Amino acid sequence: MYNSHGSDQRHSGGGQNRFGQRSQAPRQMIQGNWQCSECQAEITELPFEPDGVRPILCRDCHRAKNANKPRRNF
Repeated sequence: MYNSHGSDQRHSGGGQNRFGQRSQAPRQMIQGNWQCSECQAEITELPFEPDGVRPILCRDCHRAKNANKPRRNF
């Protein structure tokens, strides 16, 4: 897939894929030692830098919390 400038968008790290969905580059993981705010499980890797204000959830608690939310359709 080429954009209007003639470059290949598949390797640009942005834009949309052939299904019209936003493509995402692999997330950089932050290493550290944290505890889940819900179950106190040890967390050693996060896809974001914690801000110290919002709770940090382990994968299991994050999935359980999001399972109760309705999915957004764009």
